[in-house]
Amino acid sequence: MKNIASLLFMGLMAVNSFAQNALKSDPAHSRIQFSVTHLGISEITGNFEKATLNINVDEKNFTNSKINFVVDMNSINTHIEARDNHLRNEDFFNVKKFPEMTFQGTSIKAMKKNLYQVTGNLTLHGVTKPVTVNML
Repeated sequence: MKNIASLLFMGLMAVNSFAQNALKSDPAHSRIQFSVTHLGISEITGNFEKATLNINVDEKNFTNSKINFVVDMNSINTHIEARDNHLRNEDFFNVKKFPEMTFQGTSIKAMKKNLYQVTGNLTLHGVTKPVTVNML
């Protein structure tokens, strides 16, 4: 889980208004992406088509904001249908038993303009572990 979780990438978080304190992702402009190395020679990338990202914004200091997301594991898309179906099966994500992946952010660190590291607790396949993900 650590290898997959550490490679999660939250990208292009678009919102209706930054003047609000509670922001929700815009599904048309937001995505949860991942990248994993396969057999040490190739990289597999994909995303989850259905996810909800929430941010409770501290307008004075964004690094004090709170971030969480929920992913519909059945919405995995690696652009190869046979692989996606295999990933949904019991021997991998077991989406029938574990339909969601959740992330509860615990801290945010500014890295450079528009790039943040978000640390938090990721629950995947019924197991919760601390991870750090990047957010653009």
